[in-house]
Amino acid sequence: MQNFNIKERSYAMYLKNKQQVNIPVIKNNAKLYSLSSALFNTSSSKKIRDIFNIRNNSKLYQLIKKQEIYKLEYNLINLKNELKKLTPTSKNPIYDTHLYWSQKSFNVIDSLISNLSSEGDIIFDPFMGSGVTILESIKDKYNRCGIGCDINEMPKFIVNSIVNNIPKSDLNTIFKNFNTKLAELEKYYETKCPKCNKTGRITKIVFDKPVRTENKFILKAISYTCLNCGKQIKTADLNDYEKF
Repeated sequence: MQNFNIKERSYAMYLKNKQQVNIPVIKNNAKLYSLSSALFNTSSSKKIRDIFNIRNNSKLYQLIKKQEIYKLEYNLINLKNELKKLTPTSKNPIYDTHLYWSQKSFNVIDSLISNLSSEGDIIFDPFMGSGVTILESIKDKYNRCGIGCDINEMPKFIVNSIVNNIPKSDLNTIFKNFNTKLAELEKYYETKCPKCNKTGRITKIVFDKPVRTENKFILKAISYTCLNCGKQIKTADLNDYEKF
């Protein structure tokens, strides 16, 4: 088959999919005739000319004159221009709740959904991953139906947790109570700095448990941050053992 430009191929496929005519061809246009024959598996030139006549189709005439690209159901040119202006990001409060390794840029997914589907459409993601496509598609502003699957159980857990367990209101109260609970545990992360005798905050503990079945352990090193001395490493003292 010859090489056909995007205009000719797009319009021929559009007519084929819409079933408006059997064979899109233009009188005296060998390229489009060849494309039509390939698409519709026919070689009857008389039948083609009878079905489709350039003089009765102004849009096709404009197409051949290269004055416009026939607009398909979804405007791919607008999509391309929109994507060029985007700075891909996967960072927002919802997607920051987990660290799934293949998380995609939600704003790119937004653009694809809005430009390549309509309200009420089904968005299917057979490789759901972090669930960004599904979660974006079911947002109120898009009003799509999202269906996803994955061989891994983690994507299902992530999507279900975000959809069902993250409430849509009273988040401030929930996080306030959560911070209160965390504050009760702060004392277990405090250690005495041997250099200045001030209180530092533990960031990491290296320990060993010689016998796995016994609750006995050896604290080998404690990494902490002191407001006066900065980041330090110390040997555990008795108070550290008691907190540990």
